[in-house]
Amino acid sequence: MSKPLIFVAVDIEGTGDRFDAPIAAIGCVVGDENGQVLDKKTWCVLLEEDDIEPRCKTEFWDKQKGLWQRIRNEARPAPEVAQQFVRFWDELEVRFPLDKFKFKILSDNPSYDISRIDYFVWQHTKRYPIRYTSDGRYRSVEDPSEQAYGTSDEEGCWKRAAEKQVHNHWPSDDAHFIYNLAMEVKKLIRK
Repeated sequence: MSKPLIFVAVDIEGTGDRFDAPIAAIGCVVGDENGQVLDKKTWCVLLEEDDIEPRCKTEFWDKQKGLWQRIRNEARPAPEVAQQFVRFWDELEVRFPLDKFKFKILSDNPSYDISRIDYFVWQHTKRYPIRYTSDGRYRSVEDPSEQAYGTSDEEGCWKRAAEKQVHNHWPSDDAHFIYNLAMEVKKLIRK
């Protein structure tokens, strides 16, 4: 019998395109293979507006009315956020041990989101990248947006995922959207 699947979708909002540009917020959604959300979290990092790269501010932040202020209202110092985030991942290992569950990380842009999270976590905690458990075992990463492009119903996948959770740039909502998109892709693959 195969192990049940647990998915952790991640999304960030950043302050620029460089891998070392500060993260403004991280969102995660934990869900099972049946589409049931088990946990949803957002961590906001205390930054100043001048931490945002000018192009990023013009092309993204200036168009997202109220998002920066919402993040600022919930923000905590970066070391505290990194420690809370690592604690969350460590608790997932206890809740969903790899000997009983198959664990997949989801991102709609792994090279951006995962590498930025890994850099952020390393800066403040010196922990393994999130692809690895605290004891060094590997966890796979999937990109459901790329997988949707390869389906026979790409547009339908995106539409049905958005009906359940709008992609609104609040990181845990966007992670929820990514999780829903993965579930839609999995439904098509099972057919």
